[in-house]
Amino acid sequence: MRKRVVITGMGVITATARSVEAFDGALRAGTSGIRDVSLFDAAPYAFRAMGEITGLEGGAQGLDRASQLALYAARAAVEDAGTAWIDANRHRTGVVLGTTCGGVSSHERILRQWAASQPAGAQDLDEVPFHVMAQHVARAHRLQGPVATITIACASGANAVGYAADLVRSGHADVMLAGGSDTVSQFTFSGFSSLRAMTQDACRPFDEDRTGIALGEGAGVLVLEEEERAVRRGARIHGEILGYGFCNDAYHSTAPAPDGGGMLRSIRAGLEAAGLGPDDIDYVNAHGTATQANDAMEIAAYRALFGGRGRRVPVSSIKAMVGHTLGAAGAIELIATVLALAGQYVPPTINASRPTAELDTVPDRAREARLRHALCCNAGFGGHNTAVVVGRPPSRPAAVPTVPEAA
Repeated sequence: MRKRVVITGMGVITATARSVEAFDGALRAGTSGIRDVSLFDAAPYAFRAMGEITGLEGGAQGLDRASQLALYAARAAVEDAGTAWIDANRHRTGVVLGTTCGGVSSHERILRQWAASQPAGAQDLDEVPFHVMAQHVARAHRLQGPVATITIACASGANAVGYAADLVRSGHADVMLAGGSDTVSQFTFSGFSSLRAMTQDACRPFDEDRTGIALGEGAGVLVLEEEERAVRRGARIHGEILGYGFCNDAYHSTAPAPDGGGMLRSIRAGLEAAGLGPDDIDYVNAHGTATQANDAMEIAAYRALFGGRGRRVPVSSIKAMVGHTLGAAGAIELIATVLALAGQYVPPTINASRPTAELDTVPDRAREARLRHALCCNAGFGGHNTAVVVGRPPSRPAAVPTVPEAA
């Protein structure tokens, strides 16, 4: 029998919230965290705002900002899941994190030091490799199971969750911490600006007047484990990872395939793994970057997937609220999707001016809805597409919690 993988812990930090509860409230309220940049001098750019996390405190000295965010979200997820269980299963508990830019903030700082004839120390250099943040999380919780880093642009976080679910389902691990973390440096900001991908007014996903991305930073981490194990220990189950699919367009280094074929293939693969069809999906948390090319690609994919239901299935994007958090986006947006299923509501697509008539994008205000299953979809530079299928907690009688034992 195929193992069921459930979510027993969640932790998140974004420009709008520093806890899952606050994040839920911000999603329901349509709160925007897009504000003027203070991390670096944004004067040279036409658009000078992003989803920045201000007043970040308690970070370990010398750690890259992305690692600090990952540690924050992981700690909250572990506390939510219950530390006793992880304490008893450290050698069977692992970490998979996704990131687009990794320690780019540290790298940028080192280059500036060198330019000023101030050589960097060994600890500074240690923060540059992409794999470092997952190692920090593993060491912080003394986890000795599989540890990996996935970097496939903005589909990284979602793919990390899918891969971690596979590790649990296949028996390679009992518990996995999975998600993503990214911050925005001046290098990143400059890159998206040079691509003319950034908006000059407001981020308006799926809007006829959309003009581009608002960047953001943040982290999201989920605790995944096999359902029977979670039930035995009396864990609170937030939702279930039913399946996921991923593929590549093999089309262009930055532009998505216009027909949405890659996104559609990833969704169909995820649905097949979940044993579901398009009619079983009640909500799509879309990538929705608010660029002309990405949103048009997604519209084509969802219209092809749902056919006549295309205007009746709510499809929303939270990027106008938290910004495009790059490799963390899939994990943060997956947490938003789980919260939507639990709360039976659909987060809004804010800043609506002229919402597309092709889809129901839930403009400006959250909406109550009856939701059974949902899709969380992400796309990344290089043509990467990932779709995660999520369901509400499995219905079954409550079990009497058992004392954790080492596996």
